[in-house]
Amino acid sequence: MLLRLKKVVSNSFDFGQIEKDHYIVQGYTVANNDFVVTAYSKLSSFKKKLGFKERNSRVYIFDSTTGILTGIITLNHHAHVGGVAYDDLHDALYVTGALGKIHTYSYGRMKQAMVKDRRTSLLKLDLSSIDISSIVISNHGISIRSRDALNAIVSAATICYFNQTLYVATCSEVGSLVAYSLEYSSDDREVKVMPKVISRNLPAAIQGIAIYERDSKRYLILSQSCGGCVSAIKKYEFSNGILIFEGQEIVDIPGMEGIYVDSFGNITAIFEHSLTTSYVTHVDKLIEDIDFALEDKFIAGGIRNQRRVENNTKKRKK
Repeated sequence: MLLRLKKVVSNSFDFGQIEKDHYIVQGYTVANNDFVVTAYSKLSSFKKKLGFKERNSRVYIFDSTTGILTGIITLNHHAHVGGVAYDDLHDALYVTGALGKIHTYSYGRMKQAMVKDRRTSLLKLDLSSIDISSIVISNHGISIRSRDALNAIVSAATICYFNQTLYVATCSEVGSLVAYSLEYSSDDREVKVMPKVISRNLPAAIQGIAIYERDSKRYLILSQSCGGCVSAIKKYEFSNGILIFEGQEIVDIPGMEGIYVDSFGNITAIFEHSLTTSYVTHVDKLIEDIDFALEDKFIAGGIRNQRRVENNTKKRKK
């Protein structure tokens, strides 16, 4: 029997503006006192035929106490932005971009550059309209775009930061997890990275990742979803570079995307198809075995994602 926990938190974010903007929620993290959500805008095939251009992706900033939207940062690209992570030691915000790239920004300098919109009272910033040299942190081109164990093209899909390391996962039929150790310059304007492959056998259709430590043990938490089927949160003990499955929880809401785990083991998740819904559970609740029938559906979702990446690659080459 699958463990199904009721939704214990609802509407903790005011996602109304994201809906009005016709953006799709993807990544999620916590930066200081902010909830940070990445989102992209997807044009319908009809609008594409009419000559409409893709709108650039965004970072929505919410007050962590009230859940109210306080600011919007428009990025200078229209990538999927499936992953976002915050490094509190260096005040750095990492955001996934096109073709497997990971962009690094000074979060504090981004917020300082934001200007209050008189009409909406929101703080706003458009990176495509300003000189971003003071905001961008050079990371020497962190990027994952390669072929997986089944020879399919995959890209960096989701990320998390933990203990001076950036963890990057791909979303495919067979996923990979790479850890980048980070070495910052004295002025925090440049970071050198050293990659280490942790796994080339992640479950299919991984949308969000997080790291959590308790009693000298480290755990990898994964969110898994595809299409309209239910979502799952998976827990692995992460020891000496080896992942050991410990349990999962099935969530009766499709489209789980970004997740975040706080220091108490509370897991917060957001959903692509339910913009006014969030979900909270706990690391210790993830105890059920893998449902192999559901895994088959996730594999199908991973295959669809690989085809999307490959099609985008072909379009860019033309």
